[in-house]
Amino acid sequence: MGLELFDYIIILIGGFVAGIINVLAGFGSIITLSLYIELIGLPGNIANATNRVNVLAMNLSSSYVFYRKKVLNINNSMLIFGALILGAMVGVGIALNISSEQFKGVFKYLLILCLAVVLIKPSRLIKSESALVSLPKWFVLFLFFLAGIYGGFIQMGIGVFILVLTVALTSFDLIKSNAFKTFSIGVYTMIVLGIFASQGLIDWKAGALMALGQASGGYFGATFASNSPNANKWAYRMLIFVIVLALIKAFFF
Repeated sequence: MGLELFDYIIILIGGFVAGIINVLAGFGSIITLSLYIELIGLPGNIANATNRVNVLAMNLSSSYVFYRKKVLNINNSMLIFGALILGAMVGVGIALNISSEQFKGVFKYLLILCLAVVLIKPSRLIKSESALVSLPKWFVLFLFFLAGIYGGFIQMGIGVFILVLTVALTSFDLIKSNAFKTFSIGVYTMIVLGIFASQGLIDWKAGALMALGQASGGYFGATFASNSPNANKWAYRMLIFVIVLALIKAFFF
């Protein structure tokens, strides 16, 4: 479908809001995907593919910062990294083999799951201690493989899921876990984006504008957070409000 000037303005503004909320509360892809599908009206498969443009920009820029600060180190986690990448390849294969309407059907039910996760506040589960849970190595790899499938299929909420797994199941502390999560998502998103692009499923103008909006919103959100002690609370409430609106739109309109 062809997008008009007004649609691109909405994408830019929506990306800005998503960038703010993503910095302060996470789950930015809930907002961007909801914007693409429910407000702009992109077909589900194109929305899912186009969303990876802004995800890639965000995670590669963050990975570079972690690298410069010498926080990023995947030498001791290559098997986990490989499990994530392999899972992502399976996930994108699934995404390519379902229709746009099927994706939209899955998306609205995953919104319910993400709302439940947001209400639980996964930050309560994320601690800075190392290896909170001891599981057989094969099972740890299997869990990361499943996370990769989800991330390859749909980006929504995967950052929080990978971060919780990494903190709980590896020897990484919270900062190194965040760096590993960001880099892993950046790498598999680069591959997934290339696959989607080869199938002609990406609206590059919409993706670039969303990336620009998110980058600007992220900068503003970080600045706002440093000056306002209540910024995270307001972002959390706004995130819940946006998810509820998206659910109402998806199920009743």
